[in-house]
Amino acid sequence: MRNIIARSFLYCYSVVISTLIFYTGLSYFYPDFNRGFLYDKIDIWDDFYKYFLWMHLICTPFLMVLCGLLIFFNIHRKSVRLHRLLGKTAAYIALLLFLPSSLLMSFYSFGGAPGIAAFLLLTGLSLMFLIFALKRIKQRNIQQHRLWMTRFYILLLSGVNLRILLWIFGRDLSQGWQYALLSVASWLPFLIVYEIAKNK
Repeated sequence: MRNIIARSFLYCYSVVISTLIFYTGLSYFYPDFNRGFLYDKIDIWDDFYKYFLWMHLICTPFLMVLCGLLIFFNIHRKSVRLHRLLGKTAAYIALLLFLPSSLLMSFYSFGGAPGIAAFLLLTGLSLMFLIFALKRIKQRNIQQHRLWMTRFYILLLSGVNLRILLWIFGRDLSQGWQYALLSVASWLPFLIVYEIAKNK
């Protein structure tokens, strides 16, 4: 009973956060280049950047809701076909849209080289975790598949966590390494906690 309540709470939290991300993302259809992380991207906005950003903003909440549904609730026990359909949909969206947009945006991250390195690391790990999850399900190893998908989901939440950290520590960070540090802090502690907790 407690597990069901906890899963329901976490899923509702992810839905609320996804809605907020979508609502916040609407502002980027009418960007303000005088503040925020878009302030230095006016030169590349109309060339290509806006399309990848919009793609990223649309995919992120969708993946959060979809992956959260698959992870927190045992859909495969009720309908393997539905779980497979939703899982394949999430995988295709992540591999064809979300991760490519993440990769390109990483090269234009705020903070210079440290910021770029931090987001390239995040994108690389996300891709690796997802591939491992797909390999495990092909081997019919459901437990390992779920573990790797949970790791991917934790990284997926990093964008939300980063916004919270920026709100706490301030948006105007003078040094690139500060922003990079917050970027890593948006997922690494949560991943460590998960790795410790799953072994208990």
